[in-house]
Amino acid sequence: MTRYDIIQSMKQWYSAILFVVLFFFMLACNSGNKHSGYTITGKINGAENGLVKIVQTDLMGKPQKIIDSTQMLNGVFKFKNKIEHPDLYTINLGKQGNINLYLENSKIHIEASLIEKRDRFSPINATIKGSSLQDRFEAYQKEIDSIRNSQEYAELDRLNKAYNTAAREGKTEEATKLYKALEKLKHLGKKRADQVKQQQMKFIKNNGSLPIATNIMEIGFKTSRLSFDEMTKIINLFQGDAKQTRAYRVIAEQYAKIKQTQNGEKAPSFTLETNEGNALSLNDISRKYILLDFWASWCKPCRASIPHLKKNYEKYKSAGFEVLAISIDESHGNWKKAITEDQTDWIHVIDSRGIGSRESDVAKLYVVPFIPTTFLLDKEGTILAKNLKTDELDKKLEELFGY
Repeated sequence: MTRYDIIQSMKQWYSAILFVVLFFFMLACNSGNKHSGYTITGKINGAENGLVKIVQTDLMGKPQKIIDSTQMLNGVFKFKNKIEHPDLYTINLGKQGNINLYLENSKIHIEASLIEKRDRFSPINATIKGSSLQDRFEAYQKEIDSIRNSQEYAELDRLNKAYNTAAREGKTEEATKLYKALEKLKHLGKKRADQVKQQQMKFIKNNGSLPIATNIMEIGFKTSRLSFDEMTKIINLFQGDAKQTRAYRVIAEQYAKIKQTQNGEKAPSFTLETNEGNALSLNDISRKYILLDFWASWCKPCRASIPHLKKNYEKYKSAGFEVLAISIDESHGNWKKAITEDQTDWIHVIDSRGIGSRESDVAKLYVVPFIPTTFLLDKEGTILAKNLKTDELDKKLEELFGY
């Protein structure tokens, strides 16, 4: 081997060693970045001194679990810790308010002001830097806001606000007029909801592994704003970090329940109290067909549907048709008063968990997203149909009874 060959061989050997060293150095750096944890610094103008917490919340913003806490002094605070998986959390400033944050293992800085007046129920409007997930969510939210705040829907929003105010203040006559006006704009509400849903579906299809995706669709699964086929399609798009989120666990649980209340499934059994004070089980009703009708005395659409349902009941009762009205009223007095006023002689039961709670046990079992919600069962308890409209129920009963 010549001197030149030896030198070239040594150069190649040194190059190989250098490559290996650099490779492991980069690997260590990347590993350190990935697992180094999060650092959150905050500056809240006008804030009082006190405890600041990072909290995991539920869909309604109620705290579930505190994962970190620190003291805030002169509006300044700092967190330094680590999370296993990125997710949506709340920075809780006690009575001063909350800041929603997509937390990941990175350096994050938060700035906000409590000097300006704001709705105490709304999150604090903060500037958040350093979270790539937060950036992606805010960009998505701008797209959704552009749909929701379109001038096309301004009158719909105005009427909704006026109706809610009138109903809350007990102005019955005014609320009734506003409700009738809103009914004429139902097509706009559906159009906007469809546009938002299309944007959501587009985001999830392209970003199914991001934790943002599950939070975007969580409320859709909770309120059944999606068809079962849409839910099945969406849940199969989630992967990676998205499946580690709290929202995914809620979605998966809801999906399993909703799957049990699809057409062809056996309706879950239950026992509730009748308006006469007796315990009644669904299995006690031996009729050819049973319509489960979830309603409440304060629900205007529920009460408005009763006259037509009474006609069907009178027509098919002797042939084996029964209505089991399941009220989610908080007040037994209001429930019984409505039964008397409406003069409904089908079976009535009440499904409330107590004063102050509208999320009743059986309604939760059947994943009732809104009222009225109905299920048509056969004598075996098999679900034949769900939420049939007035004309659809007419046709279905004619088909089942033959007249």
